[in-house]
Amino acid sequence: MARVLLVDDNDSIRRLVLKMLERDGITVDQACDGLEAITKLQENDYDLTILDLMMPRASGFDVLASV
Repeated sequence: MARVLLVDDNDSIRRLVLKMLERDGITVDQACDGLEAITKLQENDYDLTILDLMMPRASGFDVLASV
């Protein structure tokens, strides 16, 4: 089963994408900003990361640079 990290600071966007992915049986972890995403990426293996680029504390570009 696929495991996805969903990263977005907008709650409504996260809820919408989460609902669509879970409907297809995908396991989804969430992060609400770049720093949380960096931590989760260091601690877990994901098949896919869906990443917002403009976020507080650390941007999507910062997340990409950290992996």
